[in-house]
Amino acid sequence: MTQWLKQSTAATIKLGPFLDDTDGKTAETELTISQADIRLSKNGGDMAQSNDATGATHDELGYYNVPLDATDTGTLGRLKVMVHESGALPVWDEFMVVPANVYDALIGGSDYLQTDMVELSGDSTAADNAESFFDGTGYAGTNNVIPSVTTLAGHTPQTGDTFARLGAPAGASVSADVAAVKTDTAAIKAKTDNLPAEPAAVGSQMDLINAPNATAITAIQNGLATPTNITAGTITTVTNLTNAPTSGDLTATMKASVNAEVVDAISVDTIAELAQGIPSATPTLAQAVMLPYMKLRNKTTTTDAELSIYNDAGTKIAKAALSDDGTTFTKAELDSGA
Repeated sequence: MTQWLKQSTAATIKLGPFLDDTDGKTAETELTISQADIRLSKNGGDMAQSNDATGATHDELGYYNVPLDATDTGTLGRLKVMVHESGALPVWDEFMVVPANVYDALIGGSDYLQTDMVELSGDSTAADNAESFFDGTGYAGTNNVIPSVTTLAGHTPQTGDTFARLGAPAGASVSADVAAVKTDTAAIKAKTDNLPAEPAAVGSQMDLINAPNATAITAIQNGLATPTNITAGTITTVTNLTNAPTSGDLTATMKASVNAEVVDAISVDTIAELAQGIPSATPTLAQAVMLPYMKLRNKTTTTDAELSIYNDAGTKIAKAALSDDGTTFTKAELDSGA
């Protein structure tokens, strides 16, 4: 019986028995069968040595394990394995190399045979259309004829309010939903009907400020909701504004606020120490005040050649060169303390 091998898959076959070439019955168990001794014929082709370099090993009773790799089993069809070793009669066996899915379906039980349908009742177009329909690529059934349907089993005809609908509550009819919407719409209309008419422009109502009453207040509130009606020249006279400025002067309240801010800036706010280096020839007021203050408050040193000013942490921030020629004492311009 021909044995099956899975295409392009390594396998180990049993080859034997190897018998003594003198008496023809004694098992040869000590043969050295190398790669070159294992000869293969793939589907009737010329014999060549196996691709697997391992060689054969004895199992028992003169039977040897012969390894075949994926190249050895790579050709579909008949595979003949032959060995003729010195001291033993020649041994061979035939195998059938089959596709992987065939082997897995019939031997391994892990796959199915590939049986593609080429025709339906001898019609290849019908087979192609069936494939398009079932694989979802979209055969539309052009020219197909569906006979008249008189009874559709398992189907309940739906008419009027019994049509299925989306949304909750479950079981409510379309007419019930429409009635509910009409009720809600009527309630909204009843409320909007009571809204006041669009107010007049703000400018035309400013005279109501001097004669307030309930109607005037309502009109002003509605008119000022979105102050888009105020344009240049609309308001000509405004009275009764608290603390309104007169003749371009500040009010007493404004003056007090300004004075408080000035006192706070002078008496409360602090000035940061100067960093290393000196201000420019046009310093800010804070820089101009801080430089002599740091010289007066912080450490200073004077040698015959240099005046140095330090910050509160003891780091020199500025220095000036000193010189005296016996007639004139000169202090150069302050520069960086580095």
